[in-house]
Amino acid sequence: MDKDYIERLQVQKRGLQARLSGAANPVDIVNYKEQIQAIDIQIDKATKQHAWQSTLKRIDDIAELSADEQAKERKLMIEEYNRRHNAKQAKKPKPF
Repeated sequence: MDKDYIERLQVQKRGLQARLSGAANPVDIVNYKEQIQAIDIQIDKATKQHAWQSTLKRIDDIAELSADEQAKERKLMIEEYNRRHNAKQAKKPKPF
């Protein structure tokens, strides 16, 4: 699954959301909401799979490097992970 597939799903979702905002029939509203939820699930799966494939590709690329370059790449990956993790933690509401 690639970025294009995820983009197509997002476009499809936006189209359904536009239809939902103009729908007056309760049956149509429920149907559109169910379709949007199904697309959200597909987007989540595709995003996770794309991330996994990117990670595997990056691991393969790193395996071809020298030991020093591998150590540098590993350090960069850890810094990148920590930056993303800290950004997630900052978004979470703090309990009182």
